[in-house]
Amino acid sequence: MKLPNTVKLVGAIVVVLTFAANTVSAAGFAVMEQSSKSLGTATAGATASENADSVFFNPAGMTGIESPVIEIGAAAILPSFKFNDKGSTYGTKANPIPMPPLTGSEPDAGESVVVPNIYYVQPLPYDLTFGLAFNAPYGLETKYSDDWIGRYAGIRSDMSTMQLSPTLAWKINNNFSIGAGFSVSRIDATLTSAIDFGSIVYSATGGAMGMPGALDGDVSLEGDDVSYGFNIGAMYKFSENTRIGVDYRS
Repeated sequence: MKLPNTVKLVGAIVVVLTFAANTVSAAGFAVMEQSSKSLGTATAGATASENADSVFFNPAGMTGIESPVIEIGAAAILPSFKFNDKGSTYGTKANPIPMPPLTGSEPDAGESVVVPNIYYVQPLPYDLTFGLAFNAPYGLETKYSDDWIGRYAGIRSDMSTMQLSPTLAWKINNNFSIGAGFSVSRIDATLTSAIDFGSIVYSATGGAMGMPGALDGDVSLEGDDVSYGFNIGAMYKFSENTRIGVDYRS
């Protein structure tokens, strides 16, 4: 069935406003699987480590590395997102539509992904240390089937980042070090969902036309951007086996 342009536009505006109304917190997309060594300890003490991954977790820790180091790793993330419906219906509490419950499949939306990370650390004269990181610290993807029961809320949500971070650390004395890094991040995002044109027509005509769930359209929003940030850190070494570190990432 070919839809009038007005109906298409109304549906697109509704979905765009729905996406715009949601607040996104970056920490919800954080990927902490940034080092095989840190994963081995469940990232415990990562900000006080003196490994190549200090470029990411705390650049001050790079001063404990005495020779050039390259660390290459990857983490496989195998998520599972399952949805169980308990009788959702069309419309809202304020404006219910007298129709049977929503229908559709309830698949697993988890999408497996491999997250790479590369770190390079190079000691320099004057107690300085240079580091470079290439990793993907933020990302998330869920993908349901096109006919799943919650298709009007979303079908595919995909966000991925690539980040390049040069860093520099200074060993002030045998006990205290500081470090800072600059990050360039590239982000790509895709959001898709279905549009229930049947309900839109049903509501617009007072029920004279259209049937909820009988006429679906779709919408896809894509975006990308390049952004900049920084991280700073400090580390104090009480002894060879006892250290404390702090780090801030913008």
